[in-house]
Amino acid sequence: MAYPNVKNCGETCPFYPRIGELRWEHHLSCAEVARRTGVSPHTYRNYELGRVPIRAKFVIRLAYFYNVSIDYIVELIDQREPHQRKKQDAVSSILLFYCNQ
Repeated sequence: MAYPNVKNCGETCPFYPRIGELRWEHHLSCAEVARRTGVSPHTYRNYELGRVPIRAKFVIRLAYFYNVSIDYIVELIDQREPHQRKKQDAVSSILLFYCNQ
């Protein structure tokens, strides 16, 4: 299966260069992003290098962490700003709950 707008490290592992670009722009180390987003430094580095597939749950965390849209991270759009989020809509509540697990 090919993924649109991403570089591939194989058929099952999309590589999203923007996660590394965002980390670099914020002057953060891999270990710091890993700590702040709740994954091991090894796992984060593997995500950034495209060695393993990135879980959707983690992409959501990154979008909240960097305050960008998921579409921006996966290179579907070039606009960084996240979509308008309502404070207490059901989807946001579910996503926040799911991402904090």
